[in-house]
Amino acid sequence: MSRCPTSPRRSSTWEGQLDEDVLRRVLQTIVDRHEVLRTGFPKVDGTWLQAISDKVEADLSVVDLRDATDPEAAFALVLAERVAARIDIAEPPLIHWTLVRQPGDRAVLIQVEHHLIHDGGHSPG
Repeated sequence: MSRCPTSPRRSSTWEGQLDEDVLRRVLQTIVDRHEVLRTGFPKVDGTWLQAISDKVEADLSVVDLRDATDPEAAFALVLAERVAARIDIAEPPLIHWTLVRQPGDRAVLIQVEHHLIHDGGHSPG
């Protein structure tokens, strides 16, 4: 199993009602539509291979900070943890989302992805 550090991180913030089921379906549609999001790079007999899966489940985790004593500090911790997480390039998807529920009707979606999603010329090794 090869584990490589993550690369780009993005986040989007919503104010108001956010339906987690709809968000999950939207992310799944994105993964279903884009081959690169269903691609893994397993190492077989010492050689890196590109393997495109027909079906990969969108990776969305939810963290609820609505009752946190210090929501800003708790969010900073979640963000740091997600960005520091390593992505196993052998197992798609190479993109992970975390929905962070914050006090009130605020929510932040964190997107962390491996650079191989965008950098076709780079070898995983």
